Amino acid sequence: MSSLLTKILGIVVIVLILGGITEGMLLKKAYHANSIQAAQLLDAKAQADAARAQANAYKADSDATRKAFDSLSTNLSTLQKQYDTQSKKLSDALNKNKDWASKQVPKEVLDAIYGDEKDE
Repeated sequence: MSSLLTKILGIVVIVLILGGITEGMLLKKAYHANSIQAAQLLDAKAQADAARAQANAYKADSDATRKAFDSLSTNLSTLQKQYDTQSKKLSDALNKNKDWASKQVPKEVLDAIYGDEKDE
């Protein structure tokens, strides 16, 4: 009987050892799969962070471009108003002085307005 009990205990020990080895192999495989997933998640996070940084840079650039465009539009509008005002003043002056408007502007007057050609 003791020999039978020893054999049964031996078989139980072998089964437990094989079960432990199997469990260890399964745990190793699960650890490896989790390690791969963790690395993939870290890579995806790094890519998402890089994409977010790039999007923020594009937004900042877009905002700066919009601000510059708005400033240029305002300047253009101001210049257009000045041009319209000056053009109207010139037209009114020419209409009031029709006899002068048909004559050539003297060189001395042009030089006084725009600067002498010798000065350049």
